[in-house]
Amino acid sequence: MSAPLHPSALLRLELFRSLSAADVAPLCRAELIEAFPSGATVFRQDDVADHLLLVIEGQLRAWAEVGGRSEPVADVFAGELVGEAALFRSAGRRTATLKAAKATRAVRLTKEGLESLSGERVLAVLQRQMLISTARRLRTTNHAMRRVWKRVQQQQEIEVASEAAEPTPVPAKRKGLWGQFLEVLGSTS
Repeated sequence: MSAPLHPSALLRLELFRSLSAADVAPLCRAELIEAFPSGATVFRQDDVADHLLLVIEGQLRAWAEVGGRSEPVADVFAGELVGEAALFRSAGRRTATLKAAKATRAVRLTKEGLESLSGERVLAVLQRQMLISTARRLRTTNHAMRRVWKRVQQQQEIEVASEAAEPTPVPAKRKGLWGQFLEVLGSTS
């Protein structure tokens, strides 16, 4: 268990600048603070998603499993939230693996923890940041998926050219481009 967080650690973050030490105090309890050394896995793709993290200091990097390889898709810095999409649906799964790019401290919040902040100013700030983070992450993910989509298309073109050069039997059930794309997104086809 980590030590309690001093409110000044949160107040130095841009998103809490309009709040007081009393406003952020509910986020400073020792049981909410998690520390991750550089290189540590914070959570894995497909893990049950039951909490979000507010990064206080350090940096996290999200990696998506694509065709058996890990591809970096986003970085998360101090003052940003990660994992909040898990709170929007029940029994969700993580869509990426999250690792500490640098030693990182974060506040761990569950749906129940956020509900306990009802009526508090700090909750309104967190909700606003969730919307901002989600919009940013959607843009970032959209760009990353375009890169992945382009690689999948290029790979398919190479496979088609190779098959044309050397006729070989086609497997009974071959994934088309759409099936490969869904696989990259983590959907089952």
